[in-house]
Amino acid sequence: MLTETVKAFNRDATAGRDSLYGRGETAYERALGDPDGPHPNLGTLEEPPFFALPITPGAVGTKGGPVIDGRGRVLDWTGHPIEGLFAAGNVAAAPIGPAILSSGMTLGLAMTFGWLAGAHAATGDSGHEH
Repeated sequence: MLTETVKAFNRDATAGRDSLYGRGETAYERALGDPDGPHPNLGTLEEPPFFALPITPGAVGTKGGPVIDGRGRVLDWTGHPIEGLFAAGNVAAAPIGPAILSSGMTLGLAMTFGWLAGAHAATGDSGHEH
């Protein structure tokens, strides 16, 4: 099966198309590839050894971690801030739900909540409700 898959992939790469997945069909995808190749996003597989492994879908963020408030403070199981404990980014539960919608979002959440947590920690707002 792997040998046949490699042969079909090589035929497509040589022909400059991806009949299975359509890689490189948009101008954006083609601009990210090698402009000098027959297909800017595909190349032939020629030198073994080849091997295969299962690939399963996944998300680019966390689905768990401590829940935080809008100040980056970690909340206890009753919803109250734990004094002096902050979290941001992938170490905290995602504030937008159980998955990340696109790559880079975890960076934005980490920067935003990292800044908020740092600002509140610097002002002594470490978990006491005022």
